[in-house]
Amino acid sequence: MIGWHFHLALLFFLSSPIGIWSVYDEYATPWANVSRVNSGSVLSPLDKFPLAVRQVRQCEFPGGPICSATTCCRPGEHCCLLGCCSNSANCYTSTQCCPKVAQTCGGTTCCQPGALCCPSSPSKCCVAGATCCMSIVAPCCPQGTTCCGNTCCLTGETCERNQCVDKSYLTSGRYARFEYNEKKNGALLRNMCNGMKGENTIELTYSGQLSKSQKKAKRGKAGCVSGYCARLAQPGLNSCDEFPLAMSDEGGDALAALDRAINCIPGNQNSRQGQAMSTMVKRSKMVKGQKFIISIDCDAVLGSIGPPNLLSKSLLIRDLISPTNGTSTGDNLYPPEAAFNETTSSVVIGFGDLGPGSYRVIMTITSGSVDRSSVLDNLGDEMAVNTAALSRDQTQQLDFSIEADGELMGVGLILETRDNKTQISWTLARQNIQSTTTSTGSAPSQTGSSNGAWSARKEVRIMVGIVMGVSVGWLGLA
Repeated sequence: MIGWHFHLALLFFLSSPIGIWSVYDEYATPWANVSRVNSGSVLSPLDKFPLAVRQVRQCEFPGGPICSATTCCRPGEHCCLLGCCSNSANCYTSTQCCPKVAQTCGGTTCCQPGALCCPSSPSKCCVAGATCCMSIVAPCCPQGTTCCGNTCCLTGETCERNQCVDKSYLTSGRYARFEYNEKKNGALLRNMCNGMKGENTIELTYSGQLSKSQKKAKRGKAGCVSGYCARLAQPGLNSCDEFPLAMSDEGGDALAALDRAINCIPGNQNSRQGQAMSTMVKRSKMVKGQKFIISIDCDAVLGSIGPPNLLSKSLLIRDLISPTNGTSTGDNLYPPEAAFNETTSSVVIGFGDLGPGSYRVIMTITSGSVDRSSVLDNLGDEMAVNTAALSRDQTQQLDFSIEADGELMGVGLILETRDNKTQISWTLARQNIQSTTTSTGSAPSQTGSSNGAWSARKEVRIMVGIVMGVSVGWLGLA
């Protein structure tokens, strides 16, 4: 789609009835050699001759103007800096002529009569009815289209981070737009952008709800095998993130290895991704087979690689392997994002990747308040939910299970709050309890499940570079 848009814009720009009006070569006249006073003689510069000699020198074209001591023009022409132009054209640059009927945009260019001047565009002007753009690749967009980065969007499309996407994605809510914040999601977005081959948007396909064992199998085929991040034991990077996600048709090994990306990232970031996917699926009521888009400013994400100390010290200490207890800090608080239709902030506690078993989370509100609590994975599949509001010093318990042949990536506790000073203390323990999901606290728990998934793009490119085990760049292959 993008390649087709590019060729449309380029063709529109270069074709003679539409693009910039080239200077008319037929208006340029070859330089005329001034005849010499003494035929066959090598003359010294004319200004060394007496006035009488200079006065008798004539242009070889009778009636043509003399331009300098050595050049003249034909009749019907006038002198320019390095040559002659027809009297119906103006001198343009040092070697070209521009018809007087042309649009010159204040003498800066030579375009078709009636052309639109674009002083801020490299093209300077576009054909009447077109739109001036800020791109060198697509300087003009035809009537009925809109400028978008290096391309032109057609009717029914909108420009999303310099790429054209169908408007229906935005109107239906089938999109997830991530805003880059190194501390909150830097490692996550780098892995996603590597999987997106550096593009800012990607169209993906929702696979519908899968069981935990089905997701485990697809993740394993992609490279996120059981215990992958635990074996690497990289400080702060305790959760495996794969792209395309397991809940997409393109997940697992559906694509070639060069079209997939996996990496170990902080558990908080993987859990926050799950929250975003869950919000999108619920908002759009997405069903299996529907497509949606992911939008990230990958130019900024992949162009902002910094030193390892970008991870906060608390993450480096706490998340060596999946944590079992702790106290939340400002690093765990995520302000509401308009792109996710959020009206409340979220406290995100990442547990990392968890294997089979029954688990119990016990949390206590040490300050602030909580409106809703849930446990989910990085695909947005909720395993335990409690909608009871909690205030300071209240405690809540959430139980969930992972079947014997299952495994979940990016499991985390999500607390929705309207108080940005909310903090909690918490513990996570494997329990000898029934596998049925339960929750205790101020009110009975609710169980629920919602899923998000993506699909992938088509081009083949190679990702290169590793900083702290995080892929940080990509090199495209045409």
